[in-house]
Amino acid sequence: MIHIIIFSFNRAMQLDTLLRSIRLHWSSMPHKVSVLYNTTQETYQKAYEMLAAEYSYVEFIKETSRTQRYHSRDYFHPYNWLKLLRYPDVRRQKSNFRDLLIKSLRLSECSYTMFLTDDSAFFADVCLTKEQLAFIDENPSQNQISLRLGIDNVQKPNSINLADDGTLRWRFSKYRNARSWGYTFSVDAHIYSSSVIRNLLNRIIFCNPTTLEAHINDYTTKKKLLDRGMAFESPSILSFPINMVQQIADNESLGVSEALLNKFFLDGFQLVYEEPKIKSVFQVYPDNILLINPISGESKIIIAN
Repeated sequence: MIHIIIFSFNRAMQLDTLLRSIRLHWSSMPHKVSVLYNTTQETYQKAYEMLAAEYSYVEFIKETSRTQRYHSRDYFHPYNWLKLLRYPDVRRQKSNFRDLLIKSLRLSECSYTMFLTDDSAFFADVCLTKEQLAFIDENPSQNQISLRLGIDNVQKPNSINLADDGTLRWRFSKYRNARSWGYTFSVDAHIYSSSVIRNLLNRIIFCNPTTLEAHINDYTTKKKLLDRGMAFESPSILSFPINMVQQIADNESLGVSEALLNKFFLDGFQLVYEEPKIKSVFQVYPDNILLINPISGESKIIIAN
């Protein structure tokens, strides 16, 4: 079974779109879904409570927003000292995000773990075979499966081609300059051995999804871990960065107000992403944002910045 852990912050409407896509496209694949989330206002919290009622089979885990100290054992690792000296943002945790994530993995009985961010959605059925998942089991500290990369990806190196079994296989260390194809750890739809991820998270400090991805990727790159990837001809998931809620990395977004989207969600609207005909990039920036009220049939279009 695959443990899907979703990170979400003040974006219940976008999370709803992702959860609806999982319900549609993961029906034949054994999985467990947990949402690790936080909010800044009661109106955002109300929206998540609506989601928890709608998706009763999903585990919703709420962060507590207070400064957290790392555990004494975290300071024994030289790698963590380098991060603390270089990056002031990780010296104090603003919530118990790390502890909750580690606890969720410790209690999980799933053999595999996959992280997601709430601004993505699945557009194809996920039907992994036992033989494909066995790729991870062959060498858990080295092997992973990506659901977001594919043959049409514009970043794909020409030397990575489909094998006879219909999969793409490569070593991340050979393609460090090819962005996603050289990035050994991602919080966007990569499947890992749960035991390996559990050990990494217990060893490395981080304070939110952004630093989780950055620090674990840096560590696995230096230690030559998770170096072998498998992907399929077409990706099954895309990301839609229509807004940005974290303040550590200056990532590109369309600047759509999360407060406005939350208001529409409380009024009964759903967010609908348009699926591009060719999935050549993981991050899609639509010109317009479509909202639909499934009960009244009313629709609204938000013009992206």
